[in-house]
Amino acid sequence: GKQVFLVDDDPHLTAQLDAHLSQYGYEVKIFNQLGAAQQAIAETPPLAIIMDMMFPEGEQAGAEAIRQINDRRAKPIPVIFMSVRDDFSARLTAVRSGSTHYFTKPLDIPRLIHTLDELVAHRPRDPYRVLIVDDDPELANVYKLHLDAAGMIARTVNDPLEVPDVLRDFKAEVMLMDIYMPAC
Repeated sequence: GKQVFLVDDDPHLTAQLDAHLSQYGYEVKIFNQLGAAQQAIAETPPLAIIMDMMFPEGEQAGAEAIRQINDRRAKPIPVIFMSVRDDFSARLTAVRSGSTHYFTKPLDIPRLIHTLDELVAHRPRDPYRVLIVDDDPELANVYKLHLDAAGMIARTVNDPLEVPDVLRDFKAEVMLMDIYMPAC
């Protein structure tokens, strides 16, 4: 199943989130105390964790608990943090603990569920599409090789006048362009 752990000391919020997540096929285990959550995670790791940052143990106790858990694992457990705090310090602490997602309360539940779906589906995201425009074909190909190696889809154009036609078909998200080119 799609088991996720929900860790927050607010029973009203956890009950509300449990109801929403269950409708989307998630098996939710609720923990209102950090210690119980840490023990359960060590015994049976979930697909993902949704955790508050603040607990009676401290304003960043959730992030510290996750950092300790993931430091002992070969592959970190995906974590979505939530908090009433929206300051840079709290977000930085979440990132340093290994989280890639941070939601402020009150929660945007549809967005939270969409993010959770992406985390547990293990689907690779579509690669970025980069158009390289350079009148030096060799240099353009070097850039393309590096971008291809990074998992992106890169295409080169050596004549800047061809760019509008290429963009119609290629649908680039980013364009890397030489500043000095003939006819442009």
